[in-house]
Amino acid sequence: MQSTPVLDDAGWSRLIQDAAYYFDDLTLKRGFQYYKQGRVSSLQSPSAGLLTAFVDGSERYSVEMVLGAFSISSCSCPVLGPCKHMAAVLMEYAGSQGRPVPLLANAQSSAQTRMASIGRSEAGGPAGSGPATRMEPVPPGTGRIGADEAGGYAGRRLLADSQDAPEYLSGRGVKPHLHLPVPPGGGSYAERTPGAGGASAMSGASGVSGSSGMSGMSGASGVPGSSDSGRIHVRGAAASLVERGRLIPSMNIAQWHELFGQCLSRLAGETRNPRYVEEALAAIFRIKPDLAPELEKLFALHARLHVLGTLTVRSGSGPGSFMPSLGYYTHLAVSELQDAMEGILQEELQLVQEPALHNRILDTLGLLRHEMLSAGREQAFYFRLYVLLWRKWILPSMESAPLIQDELRRLEREQDRLAGAYATAALTARGWLHLLLGEDGEALDLLREAAERTGFHPQALGSFWEFMAEAGEWERLVRWLKEASALLTGYHPQILEEYAALWEEAAARRPEAEPFMWESLTAMLPLSRDIYEKLLLSRGRLRQWMDYQLSTGKDPLDFRVRDLQPLEKEAPELLLPFYHQAVERYVAEKNRAGYKTAVKLLKRLQKLYKKRKDEERFGGFLGDFSQRHSRLRALQEELRKGKLIP
Repeated sequence: MQSTPVLDDAGWSRLIQDAAYYFDDLTLKRGFQYYKQGRVSSLQSPSAGLLTAFVDGSERYSVEMVLGAFSISSCSCPVLGPCKHMAAVLMEYAGSQGRPVPLLANAQSSAQTRMASIGRSEAGGPAGSGPATRMEPVPPGTGRIGADEAGGYAGRRLLADSQDAPEYLSGRGVKPHLHLPVPPGGGSYAERTPGAGGASAMSGASGVSGSSGMSGMSGASGVPGSSDSGRIHVRGAAASLVERGRLIPSMNIAQWHELFGQCLSRLAGETRNPRYVEEALAAIFRIKPDLAPELEKLFALHARLHVLGTLTVRSGSGPGSFMPSLGYYTHLAVSELQDAMEGILQEELQLVQEPALHNRILDTLGLLRHEMLSAGREQAFYFRLYVLLWRKWILPSMESAPLIQDELRRLEREQDRLAGAYATAALTARGWLHLLLGEDGEALDLLREAAERTGFHPQALGSFWEFMAEAGEWERLVRWLKEASALLTGYHPQILEEYAALWEEAAARRPEAEPFMWESLTAMLPLSRDIYEKLLLSRGRLRQWMDYQLSTGKDPLDFRVRDLQPLEKEAPELLLPFYHQAVERYVAEKNRAGYKTAVKLLKRLQKLYKKRKDEERFGGFLGDFSQRHSRLRALQEELRKGKLIP
């Protein structure tokens, strides 16, 4: 058993910063009371960075705190979210290190005061004067966001008291890291359509009635423009939003989305199209202060996530809710947003330079997990973002092994409470995490189980293959491609094209893998027919291509002339049986249309023999052919019309 880790000045500063981010003011104050009353006992550190202790409340609770990663800490109490027992343990630890515990107890209010002071300074007033429009801090004791002001993610995010709340907001295991209150009405989302007085999807941009710190900013939409008092109210609301925006650097992710919802309230009745997206993003970025480059990227990602939520509104709440079909222009707007978000996540994020971003990244992970497990039609897209977050932002800059293990536990618990496509999504995500751990057998087993369930998205496999190709793990990729053929049976050709392209790249890097490529594609016939044929032609396997056409009964007329030109140039002899077989098939139909088609093919065949300088052989064949079908007078007439016989 190790003694508690030494808390140096940098660690103390980080501890205060993390406490301000994860705990609301009331929880810290209650934790301080427990600390002062001596309710914390057996404080130990069984491993580096881990604190364990017992806290006496209504009963004795077991607490585990992971320093620097409060989102994967836990308490055995029934309270959802960071609790007073966890805060008390942190204070006991700080006291044991000789640090001033009251500073930790006041971390939340101190952070707000500091940011408010910065905001006033940037606005041009002295630190103590304040601007004309007062900046309201988040009141203590309201959670991280007031219940009625839950405009963005808070408006539809997970309900702590709901039986439907996902694992990262429920249970006695790992505590949530999105500290959101229960919106009125219950359910696992506050699902409200735009203009209906509440939030919808990730937005809640319309009709949000503010409370607590945002009360002065709500109701900006729908104010009559002809009224002087209305215009003053709108200007006052806009000014209040700008002042609130100065606190963005100290806000958590949930507070960002709350603020986004207030920014978009005036757009509640607008048609959802690309222009709406431009206006929505402009409204959000209008209140944004200057941010550090890395925080700017994260803010841009969440702004678009929020706007996307206003475009994809579900009817009903919780898993299984219905999402109506999107109109053309709405779908166009959604696609543009999705492309932009993928582009943001493809950019490198220097978390080492800004360790405070770790907390927000973990919040983002939880948010994307929840969307992935409940988004219905957009499920595959959120899985893509989930994977990119791991690949591009978490793995390169954070100690990923404990995070992966914790995420696996969360997903396993989520899977137990989900059904249908939502449980399938959890299986797929677990497969991804096992891939990251190098546990390919477990990953493939989970994907096989997912493929047998409803709601499996085979395009998710592309993220697995792309990860290995990017890492240059070609032998590993070959093994995965061999196993994946069984998972793709019956799915859209688009994923097969990606599958075949990766096979080609892997075979180019590892030539010994090419036989496995042909074996896999052959096993997937006829589903892989188009891709199989293209690969045969591109790799010069012309005889195999022709054998396949003959075996499947294909017709030369199924191809454009230019499609067959490579064979006419490289191996015209391979086309001869192709045309001969087709001619006999059309003659066997014994009707005028069939005879006309047969003559058309005979004329092409004549050109092939001429190109091979073998006209005499064609003449012999044509004589025998005409004699053999001499009783078919309609055929004889078509042969004469085609000037094949006199």
